[in-house]
Amino acid sequence: MFKFFLSNFLSNKNNLIIIPDVGSEYNQDSIVNYSSDNSLKLLRYILDNNHFNNKKIFLVNFVASHTQKIIQYLKIYKNVIVIDDPYQENKLTRYFFKFVKYLIYFSSSAFVINSNVLNRYRYKNRYQKIFSLNYYTPFKYDKPLSKKICEIEYVISTSKISSKYVSKTSLIKQTNFYELGFPRHDSLYNPILNKKEIIKSITGSDKFIRIIVYTPTHRDYERDSKLERNLFGKSSSVIKINELLKKTQTIIVVKSHSNQNHNIVKDFNFSNIFMHQPNINYSLYDLLGVSDALITDYSSVYFDYLQLNKPVFFYFYDYEKYINTRGFMYDNILEYCAGEISYNVDELFASLENFLLLNHDVNLKKRKDVNRIFNTNQKNNTKRIFQFIENKIK
Repeated sequence: MFKFFLSNFLSNKNNLIIIPDVGSEYNQDSIVNYSSDNSLKLLRYILDNNHFNNKKIFLVNFVASHTQKIIQYLKIYKNVIVIDDPYQENKLTRYFFKFVKYLIYFSSSAFVINSNVLNRYRYKNRYQKIFSLNYYTPFKYDKPLSKKICEIEYVISTSKISSKYVSKTSLIKQTNFYELGFPRHDSLYNPILNKKEIIKSITGSDKFIRIIVYTPTHRDYERDSKLERNLFGKSSSVIKINELLKKTQTIIVVKSHSNQNHNIVKDFNFSNIFMHQPNINYSLYDLLGVSDALITDYSSVYFDYLQLNKPVFFYFYDYEKYINTRGFMYDNILEYCAGEISYNVDELFASLENFLLLNHDVNLKKRKDVNRIFNTNQKNNTKRIFQFIENKIK
């Protein structure tokens, strides 16, 4: 009955609503530092190029701390209305009114643009079309959704292989997938801040010359664990990595996953290893864009980073345990790992030493080969996707 009311009594005008990924709250991604979220990156392109001026654009904001700067930025755009995410409201009365407001804006939009292909909208009506810009190329195994809740008409993907596996997980027909690349990939080539500015922002110093980004994913087996470890596993041999970094004027910036159980990860203090602090000035994809190399494990960020053709180091300290508790989307995952693989911190140290002291890089060709498999398009994705959407909503 409620869905019938929304479909038939609310004016479904030719408006659109932009819904970033819910991880934006943890990552502090907003229209101000837009570069890591696909929907926000697309919206900035739309606004910067004066597109869709004749449409109302409703933007869902997940970052309450950015609200004032968002309003300040958007004040020249009279057609953009910011909506608070109702799910962040703790008080029941306020939640109710915020959710009703959100529902009205959602239902009055003919088109929905979101960043998470796994999001489902039970209140979607039959007049609406959803463009999911997606958020990942699969690496680790994702269990298929239990049931299909609503139709997603258009899903943006990075490649045929990605479309195939995301289709299985999301229960969306593969014919609804379009391999156009991700808008955030453009940020890798054109970061908001330059390398020197980002290093100064992180360290407060100008003495460092290289950045390595470490992006460990979350562990399902640690969800309820109380056993402490550091960000490099349970090894206590991180000190010599820090000494190597000091010698080579390099820093490692660690970006933890929003789903990680952060209570078990011990704080540590090293002169050249820093935790990425989400901030309003730049985001992860700006950091990746200016970096010199990537350390990762089972994170899909790896497939995005391939486009830069910079060295990648895989740190699989819990490889067997991860296979047994989560697993990978592909049976032959190691064939797609275009970088040196370390199974303990000493092996990782050796790989980093060869890179930092000897400029050792033997995976140049493999990176290009794997990139061709997982990234059909390399640049100008945002413009390409905008033109695709524009053509569909005329």
